[in-house]
Amino acid sequence: MPSVTLRNTSGDPVLVTDAGFQFSSAEELTCTSGAGGAQLRAQYNIKVPIQHSKSFTVKRKMKYTVPPHRQERVAFSVDPEYEWEGQLPYIYTFTVVLHADNEVRLDVPESTVIITPDGLKAYLENARTATEGSGITDPGCIRKEAKAVQKVVAEAKRPSPELREFSAELTRIAQRL
Repeated sequence: MPSVTLRNTSGDPVLVTDAGFQFSSAEELTCTSGAGGAQLRAQYNIKVPIQHSKSFTVKRKMKYTVPPHRQERVAFSVDPEYEWEGQLPYIYTFTVVLHADNEVRLDVPESTVIITPDGLKAYLENARTATEGSGITDPGCIRKEAKAVQKVVAEAKRPSPELREFSAELTRIAQRL
């Protein structure tokens, strides 16, 4: 869950009015498989439209006030707009731009994360079945996707720990195919 630490050095409160998530990519993994330094004070949900794969922006209205001379942290959950059982993981690359009512703009550096409502364990287990010659997951697809995810991690400015772990495990599985 991406989070942002906000510091207000002024003597007046600052109202953060919205967050814009500028996605440079949203890639669904496609191998078929059958079926900070401050207390977190707020969480905002970002629902990403499924059909996008190129550059696009998702905006989220906010009303979060950072008190004078305080540092606080807000978090954002980033998930697909619609979820269903057996949904494949998505890898999102985005920057966050926060806007305050005093017209200050805060650009948060680019992040790359992996998201799946059902968890990555099921996806990896289906890939493992391909190493045993069972299941419906195509071994060639697993090898191709492992290389693609490795490339994403290598090129990402700030890959999430979950994405790095997923890539390492998928690579181990692909090497056994």
